[in-house]
Amino acid sequence: MFDEQLQRHREQNMGSNNPFFGKHHDIDARKRIGVAQVGNQHGKGNFPSDEIRNKKSVSMKRVWACKDYKARLRKSQIGKRSKLTFNQVNEVLNMLTSGMTMKNVALAFDVGIGVIRKVKNGTYSVKCEN
Repeated sequence: MFDEQLQRHREQNMGSNNPFFGKHHDIDARKRIGVAQVGNQHGKGNFPSDEIRNKKSVSMKRVWACKDYKARLRKSQIGKRSKLTFNQVNEVLNMLTSGMTMKNVALAFDVGIGVIRKVKNGTYSVKCEN
């Protein structure tokens, strides 16, 4: 189904239907684009050297060898995936309207700031409780 939508979108934006059709970037825009692309080697077949890869490997092995690293990582993720109930969403909205920061609300409900942002924007969907 996704492939069909992608194909339809491609066809809708082909040729004269493309919003940028017949237009060109001016010199300043080309310079800004060029500056933004400096150092971007994605897709050009340039990969880190073996020396760089070995340095990264040694570094990550050192991190994972730390005995309490996995425990700290696990502890930092506790409650981050918890879902808010309908009543909690209402409480979050009340706290936000009373002037509380999103960070403090997130800490109070043990969720990430992204969840609070979605509640604030009205895009958070509450799961039905059975």
